[in-house]
Amino acid sequence: MTPEYTLNGNWNLEETELFMKAMFCRKIDYDKIYDESFNFLKDWAGLGRPFSDTNYDTIFNNFREKLQANSALFFDEFFNELAASRFSDENVSILISTLTHEPVRSGFQVLLMKIIGNVLNKQPFVPEGYEAVKKMKCSLYDIDYFLEKYDFLNDNTALLDKIVNEHNEASVEYSFPDVYVSEKFLRDEEKEELLIKIDPSVSDAIKSLTINFAGINTFQGLLNTLFNHLLSNKVSMYSYGKQWVLSKYDGVYFTDLEKPQDSDGRSLARSGIDKKSILRLRLLPISQ
Repeated sequence: MTPEYTLNGNWNLEETELFMKAMFCRKIDYDKIYDESFNFLKDWAGLGRPFSDTNYDTIFNNFREKLQANSALFFDEFFNELAASRFSDENVSILISTLTHEPVRSGFQVLLMKIIGNVLNKQPFVPEGYEAVKKMKCSLYDIDYFLEKYDFLNDNTALLDKIVNEHNEASVEYSFPDVYVSEKFLRDEEKEELLIKIDPSVSDAIKSLTINFAGINTFQGLLNTLFNHLLSNKVSMYSYGKQWVLSKYDGVYFTDLEKPQDSDGRSLARSGIDKKSILRLRLLPISQ
């Protein structure tokens, strides 16, 4: 594979591998990295120096093995490596700008970038891209998730206080590749988009989503999309109607949408959903 770009800055081997580890972590969502993201990383590394000058295939495979073996240990080691790093100011800006270039899939990834940005933000230098990270909002659920899983935040109370303060002050719109945040949904007859209001029980950060209506064929497909992008870390599989539910607005009230069987192959139209529909996603109380 012929390299097509060269990264700015001066990178020794140790810094290059830490950059690659940061990119690997950026693709993780709640301790998982999917094959599509993993393969993308290998293609990305092969197209540019200094990454293509390393044994990047082996490096990424080692990262994945360590993540799968013990995700808590993997992340704590990564955060401590970042804290001990001696990146130049230019290299810090390049790293953070690269990490913020791609869409954010979840609050987990927002909090991850906040930790990276704050660890590398050594005053009075403010790296390029850091302000974008600062304005991002993650949910309190995600902060609790990190505190339960990883020792690094518990051991760095000043960093934790800073992130919580940023959370309280921030307001953000961040996008998913297929499911993306929309604070304003303009009702347009030609739009092939479905509006879903997000209840605070699901997320503090996201108020609504619009999903490409043309890309969803069945009611089950819609549920799978929502589960994979927003709920996989919050509810059990096959728990629709027990732990979470979608409701449809009829002009006055939101009425819960029933799902008669585990795998619901009904079309959206047969489920009563069209591109003019307004839905609401919420978690159900544990007692239900």
